[in-house]
Amino acid sequence: MALQLSDRPGSWKEIFGNQASGVKQGCRPGLPGITLLSMIEVAGLTKSYGDFPALRDVSFQIQQTDGITGLLGPNGAGKTTTMRLMTGYLEPTAGDVKIHGLSIQDEDSRVQIKRRVGYLPETTPLYPEMLVSEYQAFAGRVRGLTEDRLERRARAMVDELELGSHLYSPIWILS
Repeated sequence: MALQLSDRPGSWKEIFGNQASGVKQGCRPGLPGITLLSMIEVAGLTKSYGDFPALRDVSFQIQQTDGITGLLGPNGAGKTTTMRLMTGYLEPTAGDVKIHGLSIQDEDSRVQIKRRVGYLPETTPLYPEMLVSEYQAFAGRVRGLTEDRLERRARAMVDELELGSHLYSPIWILS
């Protein structure tokens, strides 16, 4: 799926022309007339910093049946901005994002989206001196985990990712 992320030189629009901007419709193959709730729906998403338009009128849908979907584009096309807007880390200047019908425009829904969506940004949006163990606790509490579940999940992640030797290290040392 090609997405229009920018009108700047080297952007999707320049590379693919107007065919790059399009909204995929939500009917499941083999079930005519049955429209699915989009897993992700982005409509008219725009983000400006003063007079600079970082993202302009981006729209697309992703259904659960689409499988793994990538967001590709040249540097400066708006991929990171789109992801930050989709996950509620930035607020859009215009437009909306819905994740399973929950709108990022609604504060309660934005909290639910952050609890349900795992987002691993290029750089951590927190304090780099925060310890790995502190970050784990913070992330679990933000997602509403009980202390018991948080402890179990944190231990499982430490084992799975072999983080035992880094638990009391600042998060900035991890790549």
